[in-house]
Amino acid sequence: MAATDPQVLALAAQITESREQDIPLLLLKLKGILSNPSLGCEESNKIKQDIYDYGLTQYCLLILKQDHSQLHGAWATAAQLAEILSHCCVGLEVKEDPEEFYKKFLPSAIDSLLVLGKRLQARFLLAIKEKEKQDFLHWFQIVTDAICWLFGGHIQLAACVLQNDCFLQLLITDDVETAIIMMSVLHNILRINSSVLLQVEEKTLHSVLDELVYKLSSTTNPAVGSAATKLLLLVAKFCKQLVQLFTARYKGLKGLLSKQWTGKGFDREVNQLLDLLYLEQSSGKGGMQASQMSEETSKELHMQAQAKLAQFLLRSRLDQRAAQRREALLAQVNTDVELLMNAPGLAEATEKDLGAFMSRSIPVATKARQTHNTMLKYTRWPWWKKLGDEFMEYDVIPDDAINMELETLFIGGRKSF
Repeated sequence: MAATDPQVLALAAQITESREQDIPLLLLKLKGILSNPSLGCEESNKIKQDIYDYGLTQYCLLILKQDHSQLHGAWATAAQLAEILSHCCVGLEVKEDPEEFYKKFLPSAIDSLLVLGKRLQARFLLAIKEKEKQDFLHWFQIVTDAICWLFGGHIQLAACVLQNDCFLQLLITDDVETAIIMMSVLHNILRINSSVLLQVEEKTLHSVLDELVYKLSSTTNPAVGSAATKLLLLVAKFCKQLVQLFTARYKGLKGLLSKQWTGKGFDREVNQLLDLLYLEQSSGKGGMQASQMSEETSKELHMQAQAKLAQFLLRSRLDQRAAQRREALLAQVNTDVELLMNAPGLAEATEKDLGAFMSRSIPVATKARQTHNTMLKYTRWPWWKKLGDEFMEYDVIPDDAINMELETLFIGGRKSF
């Protein structure tokens, strides 16, 4: 048996003797070990085996399951650890307890990377300063590249990515930059495993296709339109069964493509997709009827179909937006309730207190301060105590907590103490 790589051995020993908060930065040294230009393929895979055997790969995943904002280096460190984790796993063949690695560890890694991507996307959308936005977008790109690298090396993970709720949440965005990145991820999934759409649940398939068609109907951005069209074409080329689904589910798609997206710089893909859609239509029951239809009737039917398609997609998107608004309202109610609970009595109230109730920034600041204090306590817990809460979202307020605060808010017109 070949000896363990001395660099891996030294790093493992250093981590064993280090404080918990120093470990993430030490794990970043794995990038230099893995990227040594003198390593051949066989030597590189042997080092990955050593890294896994000494638990360093597992340590990277454990760190990524914790609160990323509390890491030394925060999101930059988390993004680099995501990249390291994916590179440690690709080319690695685990022979001892392979089920643990292939059935549990790899899906858990995909889940953690998608959660990290979701949090980076959220912070990118909330960022105000341009430099901050570009940093979050850069880290988001690193994480999505890591996801693609991981399922590229283990193609069975393509279906795992597609069926993950976080993937669909990442795809459903009106933001141009992150939408294009996520469509690129989807393109890689279909390129690596073209049959994956037939392996997932019908609900997942419909949700993905609905979002692609929605993007075509709701934007005029040529980059978004091109990416969505190329994806639909890729799907249509792969399976005639899915072309049938297009014509049955999205009746206004042909008119949408020909009227809104012709002449926008990707006519070849638009025309190829239209040819496949018309070919499917002509081979069905409506082929003879369609050929005999007058031009005026055809235009009218196209308009009706497009209107129905727009209503269907808008209703779907409004349902999603309503759910997001409900979450935001719950958070606002919670901050307002806390402000009222801490308010002085009428006799003691000052003009400054009145200003606090009239300002929307005070409740937000109060909630931010409370969240900060909660997070501070959480980070002081030992690592083993955090394992059960590895994916806990700290900005989500439990319904029972809100109900309790509302029920104890006022009694007989006075604040209860």
